[in-house]
Amino acid sequence: MTAPTWTVGDTARDLSGHVTSTVGTVTSNVDLSSAGTVDIHIERPDHTVINRPVTHSGTDGSWSMPWQTGDLTVRGTYDIEIQVTWGDSKIETFAGASI
Repeated sequence: MTAPTWTVGDTARDLSGHVTSTVGTVTSNVDLSSAGTVDIHIERPDHTVINRPVTHSGTDGSWSMPWQTGDLTVRGTYDIEIQVTWGDSKIETFAGASI
């Protein structure tokens, strides 16, 4: 499967994925049903960062974020991480992918 691509200035096709955790050789989706908030941090190639909440759904770890005008302004690879603040206020960060 190839990674999705966008062009500078695009706002169509939401950015989406699944929060996963690997223990040993087993990777599984993270249950987000007890998450207080789920935020995305996207580092652009120029090292500026987009920070905003994402829409997420319960047990399968899925999340999505619509691109806003001005998000995709720099050509290159964008690095992603998802930060979950759990209901007990503890924070856990999951490495994402590069797009």
